[in-house]
Amino acid sequence: MARVDAAYLIQKKSSGNKITLSIVYDFSTAQAADQAGIDILLVNDDVNMLLYGESHVTSTTVEQMVYHARAVSRAADRAQVVLDLPASMLQMERGDFLRRLETVFAETGVQAVKIEGGAEAVSLIREASALGIPVMGHIGLNPKRLSDLVHCTAQGKTREQAAELLKVAREVEKAGVYAVLLDAVTEETAACITEELSIPTIGIGSGRKCDGVGLVSFDLLGITPGRVPKFVKKYCHAREEFVEAFKCFVRDVREGRYPGPEHVYRARERIICHKLKE
Repeated sequence: MARVDAAYLIQKKSSGNKITLSIVYDFSTAQAADQAGIDILLVNDDVNMLLYGESHVTSTTVEQMVYHARAVSRAADRAQVVLDLPASMLQMERGDFLRRLETVFAETGVQAVKIEGGAEAVSLIREASALGIPVMGHIGLNPKRLSDLVHCTAQGKTREQAAELLKVAREVEKAGVYAVLLDAVTEETAACITEELSIPTIGIGSGRKCDGVGLVSFDLLGITPGRVPKFVKKYCHAREEFVEAFKCFVRDVREGRYPGPEHVYRARERIICHKLKE
């Protein structure tokens, strides 16, 4: 089975076939997504929030990203695996960043990295690409730079904002990205960017006109607690099913229904407790 690569994604853009992306963090979820035919598995830096209960993505370490990216890479046979570079890495001195990038790329087995940001990210994108490392861009909403993700708003609501986003999109394309993630961009602005760029656009909360669409796996599976953004569609309600399953387990144990005869291992010889002490 051929691995999804940049050429395949550009071919999908040209043919009008939508690209699919899911944000995943672990082996089992990644394996299921890969088997389902998801094109891109993005290991995002919000892992620290969704799996470890932290309040912001900036607390995510490089070591955590490497750990989770390796797990996802082991799970995926077809999908392209992309590692989101955390804020702590993007803030390194340039030489340290490039050395760390080469090490991380080799250690994780991913096929690409994602660098978030506009004009401030262009030089990083250019230098990473020069190392032969494929880079996905990320514009629109920039979670690494926001202190409050709950009250964030869609990007590109005015002509001025739309023009600025288009300018940034062109800059990151010129810098060498093979695709760009549009995060919480209005549908109209995302459509303009998609039409203008020769590389694929993948929208998360960015409407119907992008070349591809992405969702956080925990959101589409219904695992994320509390409110989810407007753009999320839940394809199942796994959290409720998890809670109900745990309740059934508690009840069965308390009432003596689990383990049952079919769940136990049997000795091949007769075991008499007091004789074991002799």
